[in-house]
Amino acid sequence: MKDLERELKSLQKESSLSNIDDLLEKKEDINGVAVVKGEVLDIEPEDLRDLTEKVLDRLVSGVVVLGTKRDGKVNFSIMVSKDLIKKGIAAGNMIKEIAKIAGGGGGGRPDMAQAGGRKPEKLMEALEYTNKLIEDKLK
Repeated sequence: MKDLERELKSLQKESSLSNIDDLLEKKEDINGVAVVKGEVLDIEPEDLRDLTEKVLDRLVSGVVVLGTKRDGKVNFSIMVSKDLIKKGIAAGNMIKEIAKIAGGGGGGRPDMAQAGGRKPEKLMEALEYTNKLIEDKLK
């Protein structure tokens, strides 16, 4: 039974990692900043962080904000490239605002942050708020 559970987790992780190209196709340009945001289906919070990191690695410079609904809750992961941190865009500050929309909270460092919330129905609204946060920082 343990082997089957391990195999299932491995397959779920592989499936989520194959989402990288799909996510990169949705890349937006917000005032000269590459932004990738989206919902990832059925992924563990720690795997969501790994996926966020892999997407940012492919972007080189940008902001990646991913969310997932699981067990009646929502989880977010944000990563910001170092060049944008110097411009005042910080993952830890952004995650607090984004998670608040979904009835939660979180925090982190300028380059990486995670959060959870109790309102999974607000996931897309929270992700869309990313654009406003970036626009406000770059004014």
